[in-house]
Order: sequence, then structure tokens, then C-alpha cells
Amino acid sequence: GVDFHKVGFCPYISSVFMIKDRTALAHNKNAYNCPFLYSMENSRSADGPNSAYIALNVLGVEGFQILIGHLTEVAVHLREEIESTNNFEVINKAGLGTAVMFIPILPKHISFTNSKEETIVRNSYTMTFIEKLTNLGNPFYIDKIPSDSTGGNSFPYTSLKAYIISPHSSKESNTEFVSFMIKIKKEIDQNFNFNVQFYHTEDA
Repeated sequence: GVDFHKVGFCPYISSVFMIKDRTALAHNKNAYNCPFLYSMENSRSADGPNSAYIALNVLGVEGFQILIGHLTEVAVHLREEIESTNNFEVINKAGLGTAVMFIPILPKHISFTNSKEETIVRNSYTMTFIEKLTNLGNPFYIDKIPSDSTGGNSFPYTSLKAYIISPHSSKESNTEFVSFMIKIKKEIDQNFNFNVQFYHTEDA
């Protein structure tokens, strides 16, 4: 299956199902596996399929190769830039897509007695970044990934996510973004309460 939303530059829902040998579908002719046995109900918009068709015809194979190649290069560069700051850690270094997931590195003097305490503080710390970015209008459109929510490659802490999706993304915009995040981190570190007892009190 192929989804055209996001890097296909189309809205939800824009998907296509492909099979190498179409005769494989002929042996299972129930209504769920063979939609041609019943008529379309026409209750859903055709915007998705139409936009996928237009994107394929306007961009073509070479157009998609250029765009996806560019976005991938920018994503790889962003991972490298983030890692080089020693302020953030990229958690999907081997990712094949254009999403860059990262967490802020805790100050060196911070320590915990167990993993539960560390998770509580780390997640609250990361959420402080989301709150601050939201208050600033989220100029770089940063999102969050909740802890333990990434399937087979789950990560125990909430992370920040930069999704390189715009053809206008560049190495220059990456540098600007990283500088912005370093500035934000310095401001947060000056005021954030890293004492786990503070969060236990709040939960109570």
C-alpha cells in the first residue's frame, strides 16, 4: 500500500493498494477483499484519489525523486546539526523517513534513583519545550511524540518531532531552527524544576 499524504503532497485520505499478481485477488471474492462486487456508495469525497492522481501527473517520477531526495538530505543534515549541539539527542538516527525525533539533554548534575523518576522528569521537561513553543506561536511547527508510542521502535520518553515536509526546507533553515532551540533550552534550564519530589507533590 502507498499513502500519498505527507510526502505525497496530498491530503488525507489518499492511498493506493498494489499487488504484483492481480489474479491473487480472484481467489477470495468476499465483499471485504473484492470491492468490485458491490457498488460505490458515493458518500465520501473523491478529493484524496483526485489529488494523488494530479500529484503523480504533475510531478512525475523525476519530480518525486527530486523532492523526496531533497527532503531526505535536509532531514539527515538536521539530525547531524541537532546531535552536534550536545544540547539535544536524536532518537531516530537510523530513520529512513524525513521525521527527526529528538529529546533535550538533561543538565549533567541531574541524577535519579530509578527509571520511573527519570521518566517523570524527562517527560515533564520535554513538555515544557512544547508549552514554550506553543506560547511563541510554534514558528517551526514542532510536534511531540508521546512516550512508548512508536510501535516496534518505541521510546520510553516523550520526544520532540521536526517533520521535514516543505520543499522550501533547507540547510540554512535547519541552522536557524537549531540556534532557536538552543536559545529556548537555555531559558528553560534556568527555570525548570528538576526535583522529582516536586512532580510527586503535583500528582498527589
